[in-house]
Amino acid sequence: MAAQVNQAALHDLVEQLPALYEEGRSLGHDVDGDPYLMIDSVGLARRYLIAADGNIAEAARRIRATIAWRHDWRVLEYHKVGAAQQLFSEATNPGSEMYFAKACHCDREHRPFIVGRVHFANPENMHPWRHLRAGIFVVERAAIEVMRAGCGYGSYILDVGGVEPPIAGTFSGTAGDGQKRQESNNPYYQRGAGCEAPQHLVKEFGELNGGMSVLRAAIAITNNHYPELMCRVVVLRSNWLFSAAFRVFSLWMHKRSREKFVFVGGGWMNPPIQKLLDWYSPEELPEEFGGSGWRLEGDNFMRNAVKAYDSDPTLVPCNGVSSGCMQGYAGLTPQECLMAERDARDRAQERGETAGVYSTIDPQTGPDQDQERHPLVSQVNSHAYNVASMEGSCCLPCLGRHRHKGAEDKVQVGKLDSAAGPSRRLTKDNEKLLKLGGCSTVAEAKGRRRQTVGMWKRSALQWWMTSVAVVILV
Repeated sequence: MAAQVNQAALHDLVEQLPALYEEGRSLGHDVDGDPYLMIDSVGLARRYLIAADGNIAEAARRIRATIAWRHDWRVLEYHKVGAAQQLFSEATNPGSEMYFAKACHCDREHRPFIVGRVHFANPENMHPWRHLRAGIFVVERAAIEVMRAGCGYGSYILDVGGVEPPIAGTFSGTAGDGQKRQESNNPYYQRGAGCEAPQHLVKEFGELNGGMSVLRAAIAITNNHYPELMCRVVVLRSNWLFSAAFRVFSLWMHKRSREKFVFVGGGWMNPPIQKLLDWYSPEELPEEFGGSGWRLEGDNFMRNAVKAYDSDPTLVPCNGVSSGCMQGYAGLTPQECLMAERDARDRAQERGETAGVYSTIDPQTGPDQDQERHPLVSQVNSHAYNVASMEGSCCLPCLGRHRHKGAEDKVQVGKLDSAAGPSRRLTKDNEKLLKLGGCSTVAEAKGRRRQTVGMWKRSALQWWMTSVAVVILV
């Protein structure tokens, strides 16, 4: 599957990298401490050249844009100890609803892979910006793992089937108990979370008020900043509805990406699940997927992945160059932490749980500690390699403190945020009734809201489509 590149064109692009990196330093980005840029510069150039179909100028433009993006979004925050725990946990990043992460295993070619179980994604609790923010963490760390291993690319196994017997999520995803959930009941959307991001993001991508809008934003980031990362995306146990949906959103992908999707199990048209053994040895596959080496144990594989992420940070010591910016953060700001804490408490009360019930990982070392033990990224050896074909992986790691609405709207949000627990929920319901007028029940108000602002009922299927974009793509 290895994509061929013109060696003369690759040589020319590699010669341009020092100038491109210097431009990044002038922006304030810690280029020399960025593992994505420094582990294997030749391999990086090859990826972007493949994505640009051999056009040197276009590949250089895309690398320049990626460096600027990594600076603006402070992507290096993802490489701090404790970042995974903070971004995945419902207690610290409520609404992230993460259900995919590193498998901590490899395929037959010794390439790492990601595993996901859509069963645990709750469309009624998913915050679009927090979900994407955590999702790109997985992609970023997967990219670095692939580069350090010098194996060219990785793969992704996405299980869209159910879990028998039904098992509720215990760490990040809050679904899985067999109940049907609708995105139209999501309290984050009801308060306008689709625009809870810095204003320039909302202007660029619009309000993320549904699975399709999140998907489009994810593909845009994927195409631009994580080219040629995955060689294969295996979709397990899909039904005809998912297959039909794939035909729609695959039109947004490059042909090269569409060809990397493989459907296994779940229907008479798909090969049986044993097809996985062609790519993964039994000891590297979980028992739930026909392997013999380990078990997913519900969503416990997510907990194990978080421990692995946070025990093996890849960020190098800071060289004094600030990668901060006024807007756009990979790590939560103090204001965002307060908002997340409030949301986690409210969601837990609505579920009749104690806040923090999903935070079951042992406390990790603080993000800024122990970094001096890590070697300079330029000292980490990795050979140049032929990169096989795949473009992309995921989304937007940013959300903001305020809705970008009018002053009156912000006052209403402030009133809702100042309340707590059941009182806050009652206040929210009353506010909705008052705004929509003439509604005697919250259910009626929800129906009127869907009619007045075009908010239709959305199923978990749309989040399935979003999840695929979060780790794949052009």
